[in-house]
Amino acid sequence: MAEFSQKRYRITIGNISSIILFFFAVYFFVNPGPKGYGMMAGIGLALFCVIVLIVDILFQKIIKNYLILTVIELILLIISFIFV
Repeated sequence: MAEFSQKRYRITIGNISSIILFFFAVYFFVNPGPKGYGMMAGIGLALFCVIVLIVDILFQKIIKNYLILTVIELILLIISFIFV
């Protein structure tokens, strides 16, 4: 039973932000705006969501401590939002 609880996928900052950004991407697909730039933003956000989920899965396999994982993901998301 202990092995099962250690190997399951946990809810982290990366998951939550990826889900929220996915909803924004869908919104931009549905409502692209008058010039259509929302469609490009939606594609970019969808790709960013996939990248964040892949990084999150890899980090969960590498880092076992939940607190350290959360801090690392939070720092990476803050850095990525500043530079994007």
